[in-house]
Amino acid sequence: MNPEEKIPRASQDQYVARQAVFDRQHRVVGYELLFRSGPENFFSHPDGDGASRQVIESSLNTFGLGRLSEGSRTFINVTPGMILQGCPTLLPPKRTALELVGSGTQDESLISALQRLATEGCWIVLDDFTLARAREPAAGIADVLKVDFSSVGAAERAAIVKARPNPRTQLLAKKVESRDQLLEALEQGYSLFQGFFFCKPEMIAHRELPTFKANYLRLMGEVNREGVDYGELDKIIKADLALSLKILRYVNSALFSLTRKVDSIRQAISMVGTDQIRKWATLLAVSAMAEDRPPELVITSLVRGCFCEGIVKSPVSQGQGVDLFLVGLLSLLDVILGIPMDEALAPLPISEPVKGALLRRSGEAGRILQLVIAYERAEWDQIPLCADRLPLDITTLPYHYRRAIAWTDEVYRADSGTAKRPR
Repeated sequence: MNPEEKIPRASQDQYVARQAVFDRQHRVVGYELLFRSGPENFFSHPDGDGASRQVIESSLNTFGLGRLSEGSRTFINVTPGMILQGCPTLLPPKRTALELVGSGTQDESLISALQRLATEGCWIVLDDFTLARAREPAAGIADVLKVDFSSVGAAERAAIVKARPNPRTQLLAKKVESRDQLLEALEQGYSLFQGFFFCKPEMIAHRELPTFKANYLRLMGEVNREGVDYGELDKIIKADLALSLKILRYVNSALFSLTRKVDSIRQAISMVGTDQIRKWATLLAVSAMAEDRPPELVITSLVRGCFCEGIVKSPVSQGQGVDLFLVGLLSLLDVILGIPMDEALAPLPISEPVKGALLRRSGEAGRILQLVIAYERAEWDQIPLCADRLPLDITTLPYHYRRAIAWTDEVYRADSGTAKRPR
């Protein structure tokens, strides 16, 4: 970040994180937005309804629903009082999922208001659903029943599938932390999922990488080596037709404003330069290796890279060659490849501080990555602990998180495969 860049004060008012909601094919159907008024880990508001109104106001005016949800459903916690006051009508109904929190009295006026919202296209979601709540009036009109897999036992989780009042209501398994839990939920009939399961590698004794993934690892290894061998780089790129087309398209894009077209791989490499080809190739390799994985893995990797790089006031461990963007970008490489992180990093000649940050969360770069992951997961109580003695201003985290999401959206959606680094 340019040290002269002024960070808008509005971005310092609240923290916001987002957690993806997946379908059975691991496609993102929406994001739950999680807010806090600051690093103290609570809403400094005298009543729950007031806090909920603050959430909607910030969603619309401060953070921007379009950027945070990327056009998918936005899951937002609401109280019964807020429903009755008509606050959700400010939100776009067909892009909104209202999570009704608490299990208090559901009178006729509340049910009527929920039915009107559902008719307009809002999803009605009952959070922390249990068997004891199956007779609640709202359960019969809910689009989604959200079951906490960390607190509801296996027998009850299965019984809820049969006990739901409306068989067309979708069941959402939240806090799914392992592959076993995911497989159980799939088998029982749950259709939506939320948790960190996609961020954990499968336990596999040994796994051969497909040829194309091995080639991209070779590419990453070569570009991150001191003294890049351009002849070897030329061979690696030429061995993959898609890779060859992408670098030619990249170099001939408006980003470089060349006066004549480049049609040689070797010429393209020399035109781009070492630093730029390193950034481009690493980003491309991570994206390509994740083709058979949930797209959210690449999105999360990009957000982490930009977020890591943006939050520090000054370069961290500059003399040791730590690239914070690279640290964030590679932080899910083990999941993308389906192998332990130490095996994934073994063929890559990256610096020891980068390896230490990724393997052990060591050094300042490791603590920055820890902070970024805590923010991503809305582990608000961990943020001040992670930020201790780091060269950053904790109040600017919401700004940099929104900025990372906006940049990732721009990069990931681009057809050309080109990526501009955040300025």
